[in-house]
Amino acid sequence: MNNMVKFGICGALILGGVIWLAIEAQSGDGSLYYVKVEEIDSLGSSAYERRLKVAGKVAAGSRRYEGEWLHFSIEGEKGGQLPTEFAYQTEGVLPDNFDDGAMVIVEGVLHQDPRRFEAKQIQTKCSSKYEADYDQKRNEYEASQETARGAER
Repeated sequence: MNNMVKFGICGALILGGVIWLAIEAQSGDGSLYYVKVEEIDSLGSSAYERRLKVAGKVAAGSRRYEGEWLHFSIEGEKGGQLPTEFAYQTEGVLPDNFDDGAMVIVEGVLHQDPRRFEAKQIQTKCSSKYEADYDQKRNEYEASQETARGAER
């Protein structure tokens, strides 16, 4: 096959991919909004029936199981709650630290009637008990570096 033909085919494929990406970006279907619970109302009717990622914390005492569905509410930092449902038996496993007060990010679709969020995925943010104490770790590291330098001398 002629080199010019190969170059033309590759160029057409690349141009087609760029055009497809541009169309997807404009259609909005390929986008995923990340919002906090209290920001959902500001999206208006555009929030409904589209993919969203919503951040908040699991409201205390709101979790209940009905068949394959887990129902719970997500609270915003500044108030407001979002009723949420998750088909935990078919959609996936709940994170180990999913509990009352856990900071979560849920991905799914907001339905209008009745107003509820259907989660397809749930992620929990790591609580501070899992995070390393930065200052302590830095001091330990610096001390180990000093010890290593002293041993080299």
